[in-house]
Amino acid sequence: MGDKVLGVELGGGYINLALVRGGRKPVLLKLARVDVPGWEAGGDAPDAGAVAAALAKAVADERIKADAVSVCVDPAKTLLADMDLPFSKPSEMRQAVEFELMQTYQGIRQSHSISFVNYSPPDANLKGFAAACPNGVAEYLGQACKGLGIPLRYIDVGVNALVKAFRSFAGSGADSGDYVIADAGQAEARLCLVRDGQLVTSRKVTYSSDDMASDVASEMAGMLGFYGQGEGGAGPKVAYVTGERAKQLLARKESLPIPAETIAIQTVGGGGHDSNGFIRAIGTAIRVEGADRDINLLRAAEVKVKKERKLRAAVILLAAVALVGAAAVAYEMYRNNTLSEDVDRLESSLERFSDIEDLKDTMMLEEGFRQRVYELLSAATRGGEVHSDLLLLIAEVMPEGMFVTNYSATEDGTVSIAGSAEEKSAVVDFVAGLFLIGRFDDVRIVRIEANYSKENVFTDYGFQLELIH
Repeated sequence: MGDKVLGVELGGGYINLALVRGGRKPVLLKLARVDVPGWEAGGDAPDAGAVAAALAKAVADERIKADAVSVCVDPAKTLLADMDLPFSKPSEMRQAVEFELMQTYQGIRQSHSISFVNYSPPDANLKGFAAACPNGVAEYLGQACKGLGIPLRYIDVGVNALVKAFRSFAGSGADSGDYVIADAGQAEARLCLVRDGQLVTSRKVTYSSDDMASDVASEMAGMLGFYGQGEGGAGPKVAYVTGERAKQLLARKESLPIPAETIAIQTVGGGGHDSNGFIRAIGTAIRVEGADRDINLLRAAEVKVKKERKLRAAVILLAAVALVGAAAVAYEMYRNNTLSEDVDRLESSLERFSDIEDLKDTMMLEEGFRQRVYELLSAATRGGEVHSDLLLLIAEVMPEGMFVTNYSATEDGTVSIAGSAEEKSAVVDFVAGLFLIGRFDDVRIVRIEANYSKENVFTDYGFQLELIH
């Protein structure tokens, strides 16, 4: 049997819950809905604490026991983009997706968490879609799920959840051929064109009149006209209607450009809820195994946090090297005292992220930096003069995503620095910035090489520079 995952959708004024047991054929175990006091339909989400209290009460009242929580992000807070990119090595796919998004959305790499789905087989072009949400969303959802006693492990997006739900519960036809999903929400609808179980494109429909069926029909006709023809001229033959206003849309199904029907997903032991109103929560609870085969914005957010911690630690490292004598001793004592506090904070984050391996890696990183500071301070104390003003200048021109782990200076004025960078271009930018300082006669790149983990997964680029002055 697979893990039990609790799918959570934060709707306008309520929370939808769907408990699904995973495996080759997912099973829907329970559906539940809870109102959030003070949260009106269509209004902004309340304080995370209010959501956390309502969510914890619902889990307790329904006696829900799960292995993990997966939350569906509000569509209004997500950005979606179709991806059709040349082949990239698995270790470079993320960089390729981020670069593609940055061509349209400048600065998105810094402001958003990014995840993507790649439908292609190995050694083929990357084809799928990318999703992005603002950095603060993951933090808000983490707070909203705090105190459940169930770890938050996934953050999904609505269109991906819709496709997974229908692929798992709509029968064999959902894995082959073309069809449309029409998710009729209270204030807007979402149309998804699916081909052979894969999302081709999606469109939002804002209701412009009381006749929501006409709005959906018009947008669906335009989408089919542009995307609808598959191989051999075959196009979608059916539209699966779901959502809170599914019955209202089905009552006018004759106005849609293709035949429409719905599916009923039965829970084990029955239940009084219409599954159409929970379809996104259901799909969010279904997880697809395999690298880059499912959306997880939480994982993207965690990776970004780790990179920021490494950068901050690198700045601390450079500052520490610039201190000698009593300052060196004081800093070492400070690091010894605060290391236990760092470990306590990391242990407290286990409940939120529930990823033991990542926690161990982060703790080892903290310990490694402490040890490296000690070694560099000892060397600096033995070596005499340390050019603190020069170190500060170097730190100022160091691009984001880069950190320095080794610094040395010779009597003839040659400064050697080594470290790591997320991208090769960052090293080039760093060299250009060092030239602009005006303190060096020459800046030489001694080496740039890719670093890989024990699992042969790309991690970053190692570099070494020589600064002549």
